Amino acid sequence: MYKKNITRRRFIKTASAGTAAAIAAGGINTFSNINRKASTLAILGGERLKTDKFPSWPQSSKKIEESLVNTARSGKWYRGESGAKMVKTFEEKFAELMGTKHCLGTGAGTQALHTGLYAVGVGAGDEVLTPPLTYISSPQAIFLCNALPVFVDVDIDTFQMDPDKMEPLINENTKAVEPVDIAGLPCQMDKIMGIAKKHNLKVVED
Repeated sequence: MYKKNITRRRFIKTASAGTAAAIAAGGINTFSNINRKASTLAILGGERLKTDKFPSWPQSSKKIEESLVNTARSGKWYRGESGAKMVKTFEEKFAELMGTKHCLGTGAGTQALHTGLYAVGVGAGDEVLTPPLTYISSPQAIFLCNALPVFVDVDIDTFQMDPDKMEPLINENTKAVEPVDIAGLPCQMDKIMGIAKKHNLKVVED
């Protein structure tokens, strides 16, 4: 992603701890136009760290437009050796970007969660731990597997799933954990993964 290869999780965690202070201390060093002497947030009267105009969204380009048109005209809108290969190319490039072995493109986030849960074996009668503070897709994907969402209360300081409240909810029907990173903050994934490993549970991170 960036030359310093900072991970998404590390960036969010560092930034959420106090963006200006973290930058001043060198915790975030991937942006060349940042004033490292900043110590006060701009909203509190400090100097703005970013002064150029925020990029418009969604972005487009001639290359993107040509790719869409060429794919549409090919009549091969599917994954496979005889398809347009756009999906396969995207999956390979995205896997490389994320530093993972594999990537599977889906049509939407809900479909991605459903696919992930199904892939790890969640089925009828199973229970999946997930937080109550989330978007509807999190429990919906569990229901789509004919399984039951079991809500793990959140940490009041971060509003993320509280790992310390997981184990009392685990029983013989518990198949997986579906933690959610929400409101710009990451879950305590190291602790969640440790508990999941201890109880032989699969993890599908939303």
